[in-house]
Amino acid sequence: SLGGSRTVHFNAFGGFDPFTSFEPDLSAVDGNNTTFFGGSDFDLDGNPNFFGTSAAAPNAAAITALIKELNPFLTPDQIARVLEITATDVTGERAAPGFDDVSGAGLIDALAAADYVAEHYGVFTGGGSAAPSSKLYSFDISSEGWAFASPSEFSTPSSDASAGRLNATTTDNTNTFGYWQSPEFIAFPYDQPAPLTAVDGTTGSDSIYRTTFTASTDQTNAAGVPVLRVRSSTSSFEQSDVLTVTSTGPSNLTPTLGNRKTYRQYFTMPDTQRRFRLFYDLMNFDPADAAVARVSADEVILQAFDDSVLLNSRLEKLWLFNQTTSGWSPRSAAPMASPSSGTNGGLTLGPAGNSGQVNFGFWGSPEGQGIVLDQGRLYRATFRVLSSAGAGSAASVPTFRLRMNDDSNQLSTYVNVESIDGVSRVPSGGESVDYLMYFEVPAELVGRRVNFSFDYLFVPGSGNDPSQTITLQSLRVDSYSAPL
Repeated sequence: SLGGSRTVHFNAFGGFDPFTSFEPDLSAVDGNNTTFFGGSDFDLDGNPNFFGTSAAAPNAAAITALIKELNPFLTPDQIARVLEITATDVTGERAAPGFDDVSGAGLIDALAAADYVAEHYGVFTGGGSAAPSSKLYSFDISSEGWAFASPSEFSTPSSDASAGRLNATTTDNTNTFGYWQSPEFIAFPYDQPAPLTAVDGTTGSDSIYRTTFTASTDQTNAAGVPVLRVRSSTSSFEQSDVLTVTSTGPSNLTPTLGNRKTYRQYFTMPDTQRRFRLFYDLMNFDPADAAVARVSADEVILQAFDDSVLLNSRLEKLWLFNQTTSGWSPRSAAPMASPSSGTNGGLTLGPAGNSGQVNFGFWGSPEGQGIVLDQGRLYRATFRVLSSAGAGSAASVPTFRLRMNDDSNQLSTYVNVESIDGVSRVPSGGESVDYLMYFEVPAELVGRRVNFSFDYLFVPGSGNDPSQTITLQSLRVDSYSAPL
C-alpha cells in the first residue's frame, strides 16, 4: 500500500515513542488468480484476480521462505537486505527511480535474490549430521549417541549413562584419562562461496560455535575434584579447541556435590576441515585429588552463530613482535627436552633440543600485564604464525598452541594445531597463517587477570621435522558483547 513518511507512535516494546518510518521497504506481485475471492478476471484466463497488499504480502513471504531454505542460517535482517539489493526498480505513475514511497526498493526478484545468496552466503546442501543452529543434549533417557573411550596407555575410568547425565569415575589419581565423545557433525552444511572469506556475516569457516556444558560431581570437597575438560576437535585432530577446569585457586570453578557448574566453550572450524565432535574429558594425574571421584556431564548445548554477533568491539591488547619481545620470555618444562628459542621477526621456538625425546617449550606473556576480564564479554585472540617449512612441507611443522590462563591456572583455554598431513592448515612456504581463539569467563573470574602462552611441541615419530622453527609474529585480543 502507498507509504511515505509516516509517524509510528509506539516502539517494539509497546511504549509511546514516536518515530518516523519511511515505507514501504519492498514490493511484491499481486493480482493472483483465486477461486476463493470474487472479482474481475483482469487477465481473461477464466479465474478472478485478487489485488492489494493482502495479495502481495504472501508472495513476499513465500520468496523469503525459499531464501531461508537455501541457507537457514541467514538472519531476518540479512534476508531483507538481500531482497532490497536484488529488487527490480519500479518507475511509472508516482514511482520515481530508486527508493520511493510507492514501491520501496522495487519489485522482489526471487531468482536474483537466490543467486545473490549462493554467491555471498552459500547454499544449504543438507545430508549427514549437519551442525545445527542449536542442539540440546539432556541425557534424560540415554547417552543420545555419545560414546565413552580411553587411550590404552592410561587407566580407564568407569563410565555409564544414567538418567540425566553421562558419568565417568576415576580409578586412581596418578594416570587416569577417559572421555565422552559426541556424534560427528559436519561443520559446513552448505556450499561456501569461493574463496572462503567473511562476506557480510558468512557462516561456515567463519561460524562461531558455542558449547555450554553443565557438570556435577559426587565430591563434597572441591579440591578433590579431578581435572575436567570441554573439547571440540576435527575428526583428524589437526586443530582442537580446549577449555580446562582445575580445582585450584581462590575462586573455585569446579562443581561440588549439590552445586552444579556451567561452562562455555567457543570455537571455529578451519576452512580445510569439515567435521568435528564434542568431547567431555576426565583426567586424574594429581595425588592431591580424590583417587575415586565421579564427574558427570548433565547437559550439553551446541549453538552456531555467524560473525554478525560480534558487536560492541573493543581492542584489549596488541602485541607486535617484529622488533621486540614486548616483555615475553621463553620457558621450558622439565623433564621434557627444551627447544631453542629466539627472536627472528617474532617469538621463535625450535629446532628441537633433542630429537630423540619429547620437546616442549613456550613463550609466556609478562606476568601482571595480562587482560583484566569483564563480565558479559566474549574475547577473541587472533594470533599470526610463521614457520621455516618450505612450500609443500606443511606436514613437517611441529605442533603449536596458544593458551590463555587465569592467574591461578584454575581455568585455561587453548587452540592446538597439528600438521598431520600435507594439507593441514599450518604455515609453510613463507606464508603466515592467522588463527582464532574465543573465550568467555565465568562470573567467578570477573576482575581477574589472564596471561597468554605460545607453545611448541615436538614428538618423536610423529612425522614432524625437529629442525623446523615456528614463530609467533603477532597477537591481538579484542572483546565483544557476548551472545545471549
